Amino acid sequence: MDARNCLLYDPHASSGQILALINDAGWRVTRIDAAQPAYLHKTEDGRGVGLAVIGARALADGLPVQRLIAQSPCRPWVALLEPEVTLTQDLLHLLGTYFEDYQVLPVSPERLGFTLYRAGVRHAHLPGAGQARVLWPELILQGSSPPALRLQADVERAAESDSPVWIEGPPGSGKAMTARAIHRRSWRSLAPFVPFTCLAGAAADDIRAELFGVGETRAASGSAMRRGRIDSAQVGVLFLDGVDVLPLAVQQDLLQLLQKRVFRRRGGEDFIPVDVRIMVASGGDLDRAVADGDFLPALRNEFARLRIGVPGLSARAEDVESLARASLRQQFPGTAFAFAPATLALLPRHDWPGNLRELINRIARAVLVADGATLLPEHLGLGEASAAPPRRPGVMRLGAAKAQAERAVVVSALVEAGHNISQAARLLGVSRMTLYRLMDKHGIREDTRTLAE
Repeated sequence: MDARNCLLYDPHASSGQILALINDAGWRVTRIDAAQPAYLHKTEDGRGVGLAVIGARALADGLPVQRLIAQSPCRPWVALLEPEVTLTQDLLHLLGTYFEDYQVLPVSPERLGFTLYRAGVRHAHLPGAGQARVLWPELILQGSSPPALRLQADVERAAESDSPVWIEGPPGSGKAMTARAIHRRSWRSLAPFVPFTCLAGAAADDIRAELFGVGETRAASGSAMRRGRIDSAQVGVLFLDGVDVLPLAVQQDLLQLLQKRVFRRRGGEDFIPVDVRIMVASGGDLDRAVADGDFLPALRNEFARLRIGVPGLSARAEDVESLARASLRQQFPGTAFAFAPATLALLPRHDWPGNLRELINRIARAVLVADGATLLPEHLGLGEASAAPPRRPGVMRLGAAKAQAERAVVVSALVEAGHNISQAARLLGVSRMTLYRLMDKHGIREDTRTLAE
């Protein structure tokens, strides 16, 4: 590469100073902006090092920088941080995974010139140079489409707040993943993240006992005092999935918790102070539930302080390939599995009615049923290749039919359990050793791990 060409992205008012600094270092500078992806692709032949200036708001203002780098994955990039930038966990992750190096202003021309030169030379000799890297650790945040960038910005904004969060999105879009991503970036990240799924038709007393625990008064009548999910989530996050189906009586308890920061166990008499952040996801239309009288308007207003929409895959088709690659790496790290070119071509064209959850599960099944390390379209059930082959005349022998059904049940349980052996064994009603024997019997690989949260 020509080690004296530099592409500069600087959205701030310091452009003149930065240009002078780079020129003094002996480099030729071409200024670019986030609206020039076509120019990036024209120069995507390895010539030049990218230099991105990151200002005080870092990731919040730096989303155009992220997209710019995502559109130019084969180019080495150096970050130039303004003095007031705070090195947060996410900024350090961005610097470590997407940039070859960084400097903090003010910096001498000699040091900047050496940093740019070293970045270009080192990048050219790295294994896998020219391949796109993952910017975000969470699967749900992968991608550079406008909906993905909005979601990334919403997660950053929610992490800086301590208000309740209301997460919306179609089924399987990754609402729980989004809640965990917010939690990891917040000051509560070292405290527990406690999920709870609200089931339609469940009795209010049973939900109260699960969430708030059972108090001393009930304990005196025979059952022991029991702590609830809120106790487990102290100082952390309680995530309620399907909050729109909660009984009105439980909604009143939650409203009291949010407004007064206290709760009372089922059957208990004392109010207990609590410090917990509430995040919720609604499977149905919460606004309609309010209009129908099935949800408290005051509670809805508490949740609506921060409202985040998680897009389905139909709205971010251009991200499907990067999501699939990231999912494969996270589910099966250190393995040789890879998508065939035909599979990559079909991924964005599929409807994905089950959204991200469907994509994750199809990849898991593909690895379990594939004969080799290459995942073909038929392994994921994509395109014309996924059509079932014509059945040969005759009846399948009983033994073969039983084996086929048994294998299908085991594979289904493993996928449902996120490849957690203990949980899959419980779903099947067998011991771990029995499940291992069944996996060995049917040639089901054991090189799996729990699905990405």
